[in-house]
Amino acid sequence: MKFYLLPTIFLFSLLAGCAAQPTTSVVLTVRPAATDTPVPQAQAGLEDVVGNLEYSGILPDRSIKLNDGYANYEDGSSKLPYVELAGNLIPGGDLNGDGSLDAVAVLVDNTTGTGDFVYFVPVLNVLSEPVPLQAFLVGDRIPVKSLAIEGGQVTAELIMPGLGDPSCCPTQNVRKVYEYENGQLVEKSSQERGRVNLADLDGTRWRLVDLNHDQEPLLPETEITLVFDQGQISGFAGCNDYSSPVTGDEELPQVFSVGPVALTGKLCSDPISTQEASFLYRLESVVAWWYDFGYLALTYKIDENSLGVLRFEPQAP
Repeated sequence: MKFYLLPTIFLFSLLAGCAAQPTTSVVLTVRPAATDTPVPQAQAGLEDVVGNLEYSGILPDRSIKLNDGYANYEDGSSKLPYVELAGNLIPGGDLNGDGSLDAVAVLVDNTTGTGDFVYFVPVLNVLSEPVPLQAFLVGDRIPVKSLAIEGGQVTAELIMPGLGDPSCCPTQNVRKVYEYENGQLVEKSSQERGRVNLADLDGTRWRLVDLNHDQEPLLPETEITLVFDQGQISGFAGCNDYSSPVTGDEELPQVFSVGPVALTGKLCSDPISTQEASFLYRLESVVAWWYDFGYLALTYKIDENSLGVLRFEPQAP
């Protein structure tokens, strides 16, 4: 399954006035902890089910069958667009009050144009006889901070376009609530919650889950953490504790810089020391942050034409 690269594309668009996009990209990502999402074993079970279903309402003239969360389709162009499941963000709960576990699949239609359309799809009876309902279009290039099912309602924390925002680069925190009605998902309320700001991350704690895709897998015996606190970041880099100031940008709220990094002086043997150096090098090159379907993505600059992303998952306070 491919990684969804909206944060990388977003940053190039943001810094270049929504004009340029990277020629290559590598992604490092961070995911926040969510109390409403299933435990890892249950999450894996849901991903296996919803990642292999047939969905309608995404393509105008046909349904599309996912295989391990992914499916190409033809649109008459020379390139192959695809639909992909955001497998790390599949909330479970009872949507229709029948006592059976339901879920919401988050699907992204990565078109051959500029659009990456985000859909929420209710899946009833997900662990017994799964029934995907009509896909609900959330919007184009909409970052999803979190998604939860509680009391029969679906609550989504989203980043939506504000007044004057270009379609590539939304800046408004919005909470939307949906309910299951007459066989489909219906939006019941929408609440604006202020402009995106680096201070939104204050008090959050994260654990690194993706350093550089399969090219540089994380060592299983180490843990790398990240904590935000009033203009400072800190954490454990695998061998040493570290800390650093971070500086935001008032005009471009997702843009920020890190450094210099202060480090304790403990010596560790390879491969731990090599992994720590690799992480810190990338951290010092971070230029932006973004939400990537439940993950926190810290985007760093590789060169003028490519970016990487550090990916973290949330930790409890």
